Amino acid sequence: SIIEACYMVQEEELDTQQLEGVVVQHDSGIKLILAPGNPLESDPLPTQSFHTLVENLRRFYDYIIIDTAPFLDEALVAVIQSADEVVVVTTSTMPALKDTRILFNLIQQLKEAPESDDSTAGKDHIFLVLNQFDPKVSRITPDQIANFLKHRIDAEIPFDLAGAVGSMNNGIPWITVDPRRSPAVQPQMNMVQIIRERFEKTSVAAASDAAPAARQPGRGLFGR
Repeated sequence: SIIEACYMVQEEELDTQQLEGVVVQHDSGIKLILAPGNPLESDPLPTQSFHTLVENLRRFYDYIIIDTAPFLDEALVAVIQSADEVVVVTTSTMPALKDTRILFNLIQQLKEAPESDDSTAGKDHIFLVLNQFDPKVSRITPDQIANFLKHRIDAEIPFDLAGAVGSMNNGIPWITVDPRRSPAVQPQMNMVQIIRERFEKTSVAAASDAAPAARQPGRGLFGR
């Protein structure tokens, strides 16, 4: 589980063999590090080791997606501080929107903290997703939500209970379902493409910033 993986990186950096021992590969091709089977029998997530684990995983994967808990703790703060993009999922209900605004304020405070650096994600690194949206039911419009949160909505996922339940019960990624059977699939595919393009732009900008320093004799653009 992720707890064991965190303890492993306390001793040394992960190598390929150790990594294969902690990841589980899904039929879709993605690789997972699972949560403990029984949270009551596991130790708390060690925050510093978790941050070290994420930095180790960067050496092996182009994309690392961290599915966080829906509450604020030290692990979530560590994730926000090390993330390139923060995907915030909310719904068109006032309790969810209130919590989202609190989270936005926290992210901005972390960015402005004296100990933060340029790599700390700020509000410009937030990708806001309006989930389970049904204009026939919700009296709160996307424009009102954007005004309330002072942030644009980057993606809208329509309410699709049948698609969600079918995906979970069958153990298949929702995005692989036929879009003609599930109206939420295509918006999710569009969302993934937008996020990917944002990452690519960030990578190009980072490479451009590094180029002058990388032109020193004997060093390549991505030399260490």
